[in-house]
Amino acid sequence: MTVTCTPGTITTNGCNRSQSFTYSASGCNLTTTCTRTFTWTVDKTPPAMTVPSGGNLGCNPANPPTDASLKSQVTATDTCSAVTTKVTHVDTTNGCIITRTFTVTATDACNNATNKSVVYTWTADMTNPSITCPGPVTVCGFGNIPAPDTSKVSAGDTCSTPTKSFVSDTYVTNNGVITVTRTYRATDACSNSAACTQIITVNPIPPCSLAVPNPLPVADVSGYTLSGPAGNFLYSWSITATTDPNWQITSATNIQTITYTSGSSGTATFQLVVTDKATGCQNTCTVTFAVNTGGATPGFWGNPVGLPQVTAADFTALNIECLRNATGANQDFTQSKLADQQSAFATWLKNRNAVNMAYQFSAHLAAFTLNVRHKFICPATIISVPGCGGSMTATNLITTCNNALCADGTTFSGDPNRPTQECLKNALAIANGSTTTTAKTCP
Repeated sequence: MTVTCTPGTITTNGCNRSQSFTYSASGCNLTTTCTRTFTWTVDKTPPAMTVPSGGNLGCNPANPPTDASLKSQVTATDTCSAVTTKVTHVDTTNGCIITRTFTVTATDACNNATNKSVVYTWTADMTNPSITCPGPVTVCGFGNIPAPDTSKVSAGDTCSTPTKSFVSDTYVTNNGVITVTRTYRATDACSNSAACTQIITVNPIPPCSLAVPNPLPVADVSGYTLSGPAGNFLYSWSITATTDPNWQITSATNIQTITYTSGSSGTATFQLVVTDKATGCQNTCTVTFAVNTGGATPGFWGNPVGLPQVTAADFTALNIECLRNATGANQDFTQSKLADQQSAFATWLKNRNAVNMAYQFSAHLAAFTLNVRHKFICPATIISVPGCGGSMTATNLITTCNNALCADGTTFSGDPNRPTQECLKNALAIANGSTTTTAKTCP
């Protein structure tokens, strides 16, 4: 028996191949034939596959991707067969950062495979940052409340650098004291936040206000007063500016109400610093005022209006009085010419001061004497002399004052006669300052 095999042509259909073989068996003049067909696939190309791009999912994603959710986004195709897709993942943690790496494999029927990786990252942070506010602060006055300053706030976070911000100020007032509650906030990259508060105590600034005296003080008069506010305060008075050195504070300067002597002319600026004993808060106020420029004062008789009215007869009358100069010596105006007498008189009036009270006293007695001689004040006018005589006529006041000067021409500080001379000088100065420079009809 003879067996033969005859191969057929290989047929191609896409990736599929087929080939038929014819088998013959012959013997005893008999022949038997059969055909067998074989098929197979020719595929060496891995599948095509598209996967998500991955990326950063931000903070605390509610539903991070899983093998199943990622697989549903994978597209895999093959030209020859269906594709089987497999997804696995591995997680790694670095601090707060989680990295999920997916491995996606697409395999066709011929075990050709395509592998791709998809990487997602996100931050796992559910913890609030820490925050510390500045310590409590105490200031004086609402205007001195410090501005919010986040640079003085300390904040930290395990996952990111928090952002510091000012939130608000709230105010509560109790007995004049304002309590400010200042709120700051720290917010991390995942919007977790924490707040803290700073307490600012605002103590009130003590009151301080000084008014210009009304009426203005008469030149060269002591015993005037200025008062500061009443309260649990410390006081500090001073004269910060003056156009005449005769302005002086004659009392202690650390009391509520001071006593001062007005200058011979010009202005003075009084300053008061008030300090709250309980809080140390301070306030400063000032007042500037001048002496009363009205009346027939020494300033009038020494100026271009009054001085020409002084006659030789006036100087004769003044020379009879015990007028004194700065050293306490007799001050007479015996120059041969009236103009020279007037010049010396003006200089003597201008330079008057109370270092030697007799000098200041003399200048006001001279002015008062001229006021009586020129009938600006009538001789019988009753003049108030508080503290050193009650009241008396103008004529008697001249006599009393002249007797005091004749008795003591050097009444420096500490002299027992100085208080009496100062009292009489005040009476003369007030009378001079309150009169007018118009002659009266006297009885």
